Amino acid sequence: MTQHVLEESLASGLKQICIVIRQGKEVIREYFDLRTSAGKSNAAVAELEDLVADCELSFVCQEHRLGLVDALLQARNFVGTDSFVMMIPDQLLLGAEPAASQLLNRSRPGAAIWSSPLRLPKEADLLKTFETSTKERNVFGV
Repeated sequence: MTQHVLEESLASGLKQICIVIRQGKEVIREYFDLRTSAGKSNAAVAELEDLVADCELSFVCQEHRLGLVDALLQARNFVGTDSFVMMIPDQLLLGAEPAASQLLNRSRPGAAIWSSPLRLPKEADLLKTFETSTKERNVFGV
């Protein structure tokens, strides 16, 4: 899923990318390390080469599992005073236009916090969609 975030970033025009990982997740850094291509097909290596070549990829380690705010704090030297987009790999937002691109195209100058733009169907349609998707995909909600 981290590759999806990288692809969305690039599709949205973002070239400087910082991935925050924690101890035990070094495999994410290794995945994007082109020097360690063991176990990857030639097509997968070529795809990664293209992705990594199109961006400036950095990694920062979050020493303790202290949540998203701490992850942002770990990336503060990377971000500096620039505007930034935070993407969470396990929250996939699919659409004709990448979610990050939608946010960037609708942003305004100045300090602001924007969240993902979502257009939900009417409540009845939303419940019907959820019921259908949970039956078909064995998805369970709490």
